[in-house]
This record gives sequence, C-alpha cells and structure tokens, in this order.
Amino acid sequence: GETVERTMILRQVGEQAFEITHIEAQPQEVPFLEFEYGPIPADEWQAPDVPEHFITARLLPDAPSGEFGMMIRIFTDIERLDFGLPAVVTAEIL
Repeated sequence: GETVERTMILRQVGEQAFEITHIEAQPQEVPFLEFEYGPIPADEWQAPDVPEHFITARLLPDAPSGEFGMMIRIFTDIERLDFGLPAVVTAEIL
C-alpha cells in the first residue's frame, strides 16, 4: 500500500560524457514499476570532473506482494553501447 523507491548512481568512467536516453524493462513494461533518471548537479558529484546520473526505480502501491525480479536495459547516447547497459531490479514486496 506504499510507494517504495531505490536510487542508484551511474558514474562516468571514461573520457566520454553521456546522457541516459531511456530505460526499457525486459521482456515488457510492468504497470506498477516506474523509473526516473537524470543528471546529478556537478556540486553533488563524488569526485570533481566525474559526471554522475541518478536512476530511481519506484514500486507503486498497487504492486502485488511476493518476490519480484526483472531485467532492464539502460540506454545512453554512447553509440558503441547502443544495446543498453543491462541491470536487474529485484524486490520482496510485502
């Protein structure tokens, strides 16, 4: 009956700056899971000159109880990563 969310930080590791363009759930979107993402302000970065982005996964109040897990792909504007970065979302919904 509550909205629960967790946020992860995606840090730039190379010289090439990037932007998150979209996130896809696989194999399909889930109506009770939503994502928010974007750049973190430079004055909040862990290290100077190392850009960071946040990704927040949010389970909505109508999520069914039980174990939940799925793959997602995080897409950026980096051409050589046009397949997206794989990640896993897991939760135990009470």
